[in-house]
Amino acid sequence: MICNLKPTKFNATILGQCLKIQEEYEELKEAVIEDDEKHIGEECCDVIVACLTLLEHNFTDKQIEDLFEMVNEKNRKRGYLKDGE
Repeated sequence: MICNLKPTKFNATILGQCLKIQEEYEELKEAVIEDDEKHIGEECCDVIVACLTLLEHNFTDKQIEDLFEMVNEKNRKRGYLKDGE
């Protein structure tokens, strides 16, 4: 998977950033209701950036790598990943 998205400035608190994630998620839902493919993609990326921003400002690179691996392993065990991943 390619991810060239960059984290942005962090809201003052984790809760503040969580509210930003919620705001972006609400915009994604609106785009889905509109059935606008380009807007859905844009808002999906905004959700990812908001989440990456929270991670980058609260965890080390190593901790983030470990978290990604943990989540990938959990999803692998649940059968959520494509074959061979």
